[in-house]
Amino acid sequence: QTSAVNQRRVGAADGMDRLLQLVAAWKKKDPKDGEEVELVENLFNVLCSCLMLPENQAAMVEGEGVELMVLMLQARKFAARCALKVLAYALL
Repeated sequence: QTSAVNQRRVGAADGMDRLLQLVAAWKKKDPKDGEEVELVENLFNVLCSCLMLPENQAAMVEGEGVELMVLMLQARKFAARCALKVLAYALL
């Protein structure tokens, strides 16, 4: 997770947009069981890890990721807590 090489690979391969698309699926719904909780948390953790690089932060802004995280906060579902964490990393 802390490998800059892997973080760059994700950013270079349009990975930030793909991660945002995967995370967007959890905007209005809560996980049903423990496996889904772990999946959602892992998706957000990967997103946070990638945001340690400035170029990935820029890709998130371009992909309207900040707006998505704000919408998740407003929805007050399970992903809201994770979205707040992503926003903290995006502002580093």
